[in-house]
Amino acid sequence: ALAWAGQPARELTVLVAVGRGNNGGGGLVAARWLAAWGASVVVWVPAGPLGEVPAYQRRVLEAWPVRFWDGLVAEGLKVDIALDALVGYGLRGALRGAVAEAVRALNALEVPVLALDVPSGLDATTGEVRVPCVRAAATLTLALPKVGLGGEAARSVAGALYLADIGVPLALYARMGLHVPPVFEGRGIVPLAVEGKEFVARLEGTESQVTDSSCL
Repeated sequence: ALAWAGQPARELTVLVAVGRGNNGGGGLVAARWLAAWGASVVVWVPAGPLGEVPAYQRRVLEAWPVRFWDGLVAEGLKVDIALDALVGYGLRGALRGAVAEAVRALNALEVPVLALDVPSGLDATTGEVRVPCVRAAATLTLALPKVGLGGEAARSVAGALYLADIGVPLALYARMGLHVPPVFEGRGIVPLAVEGKEFVARLEGTESQVTDSSCL
């Protein structure tokens, strides 16, 4: 988020929209890091109750100087950038209710929206863009690229693609039958490009292919 904004954390106000599942838990962890780096963070929980993982992360974050909004987002809230952590890999069907309204509100913001793992409303497996769907300026997908991010429709809502290392050992992927090249090589985040049906990690001076056999 900070790299995308191009400003020091202390000069930013970041809206983090979190859902009830694990994607929301990841968003709350991101909110804590942003607050630690000096950003002014507003955590928006449009619908509850939170699941076990995000509920725990919220309890941790409540000890930090972070503002919380529950329910409908406050009108007139001024932010510099927004993080979509509403719904990730576990999407089943079109979004409804408060979460669907939250997606529409994020799309109406006149600031960049960054998606965590996949834009909320995008099917991570098929690449189908449900209505509504977050239209992200960039997407940070976790561990491995999600197959659905490579489709034509997905590219229109995912924005620039990045892949984040979350510490999964290569040996574990091998036991799962996945061939995963060492794409990170000491880097926490690498940019991704889509070439045909393949994801390519763009490292400085090199390229590493992340093919369908190493995608989730």
